[in-house]
Amino acid sequence: MNSKLRGDRGEDRAADLLAEGGYHIVKRNLRCRSGEVDIVVYKDDSLVFVEVKHWLTMPIDELERSITAAKRSRILGCAREFCAANPQWSRCRRRFDIIHVGPEQITHFQNAFTESGFQ
Repeated sequence: MNSKLRGDRGEDRAADLLAEGGYHIVKRNLRCRSGEVDIVVYKDDSLVFVEVKHWLTMPIDELERSITAAKRSRILGCAREFCAANPQWSRCRRRFDIIHVGPEQITHFQNAFTESGFQ
């Protein structure tokens, strides 16, 4: 299986987990001038921008290192662009999560990072 197909399957699993948790899927594969966000969801007056990492061999403790300052900047920029273009979401709190899809489990890290860095 190529990495694109594996990534798509990981995003599908992450989207299913979010939907089962009561999140409303707003957008998948959001692309903006600033970058991209894998999944955008809404729950409890929060608009959540989710980065999905589907790794078969990398340990979960490598997650923080994989979401570099440049990657966070692209996600944050895309979130700002999305809210500016969609004023109905502009009053929502924004949250930035990461979902790790591993070979045996899926782990959802809520509030994984903020505009100033990792929590």
